[in-house]
Amino acid sequence: MTKKVMKEAYRNYLRSDYNTIWDKYKEPSRAKELAWEECKKICEEYNGYNLKVICGNTFEFTAGFMTTVSGEGEKLEPGFGRITRYNLDIAPVKDLLE
Repeated sequence: MTKKVMKEAYRNYLRSDYNTIWDKYKEPSRAKELAWEECKKICEEYNGYNLKVICGNTFEFTAGFMTTVSGEGEKLEPGFGRITRYNLDIAPVKDLLE
């Protein structure tokens, strides 16, 4: 994923008030509910937190979450994860603030 796309996703994450699929869609389809459950599993797998819907339309949505990534040496630093129906991308937050 390009840095530009990740920066935009991170900005959307910071602005998003959609903390659950039901915040974004009043009556999400069963497919969206199942996809949200999958996003929660991915978030947990990467020790993520504050999962949100960061954008969406009638067909699909994108979710984002905060996590930690390896920094210099043994240090851990804040990271951001982006989940779409096609892939998962994770980047250090410091790279998204430039």
